[in-house]
Amino acid sequence: MSRAIIDLVEAAYDTAASVDEWCARVSTLFAERLSGAVATFLYTVETNRRDVARSDAAFWGGVADGKRLINELHAGIDPAALGTIYPVGTHSRFHTDVLPELHASGESPLAPLMVRFGCDDFLGISSIDASGRGLVLGAATLGARLSRRDHELHRRVAIHLAAGLRLRASLPSRDLLAVAEAVFEADGRLAEASGAATERARQEQLSASIAGIDAARTRSASRDDIAATELWRGLVDGRWSVIEHFDSDGRRFYVAIANPALGVDVRALTELERQVAAMVIAGETNKTIGYALGFAESTIATYLACALRKLGLAKRIDLINLAASLLPGRVRGPSTSAPTDG
Repeated sequence: MSRAIIDLVEAAYDTAASVDEWCARVSTLFAERLSGAVATFLYTVETNRRDVARSDAAFWGGVADGKRLINELHAGIDPAALGTIYPVGTHSRFHTDVLPELHASGESPLAPLMVRFGCDDFLGISSIDASGRGLVLGAATLGARLSRRDHELHRRVAIHLAAGLRLRASLPSRDLLAVAEAVFEADGRLAEASGAATERARQEQLSASIAGIDAARTRSASRDDIAATELWRGLVDGRWSVIEHFDSDGRRFYVAIANPALGVDVRALTELERQVAAMVIAGETNKTIGYALGFAESTIATYLACALRKLGLAKRIDLINLAASLLPGRVRGPSTSAPTDG
């Protein structure tokens, strides 16, 4: 039986392991799920305004030094193709669909790796924010075929992986109980709260998210992965990651920890408006933003409308184009094919 998708979602929030160990664990779980995988990988990526990409942590199955392999690959990428290979936003794509001309001509930068691994394609599942930072989960594949449902599941997993990566980078301590803004017993009862989590309405949201996580495991066990991932969204109220945690005595808790999601640095906007604006700039749809932040699609549309009004803009494409003019080379300009929702 293939690995359940919720296993990957849970692994996204494993903060106990080092980032390299985390990459290895998630990649191994993905290998157990993907039919046609020859070798799986997970690596962080950061692109800068000089059109250079680098990875600080990586795992590649069957390779002793995955980070070195990835960075050698980066060194051979034409800077003009970097935005195509690592587009901002959340994506699930095959290499042959991204650069079909280069693949057909044998000039693809991945051609030597195809020979090395005996594969016919590479699957890349990426989540890269508007600052050019993120990660790529994927596999060297042979005869792999994915449905639209599979790609949607992969994008949802990528959202959780990106949230987990941001979270681990921000933690001042590995003691999750010490940094949590809310702690819940295993049965969902609130044990303690601080900061924004002292508000009753937010406590109810967090409690509901815990019930959703438990229900997601049940749905996943019955192989209803779309329903399972719908129950376990990226954040709660655009602020918290909720994580199952065991203390030193083996006692189980759920902890809510503030996750520093990327936001556009505009003081006129609220924190949530900044987050929505940043994800719009990354090319995400309202549906994807809602999944990542834990809101209904209609709520995202409202936040976006408020952000646009405060910035004196009429449409989401105006926001993307404004970002492109301020960050040349980082965000696609006026020719951007923007989502039509919102």
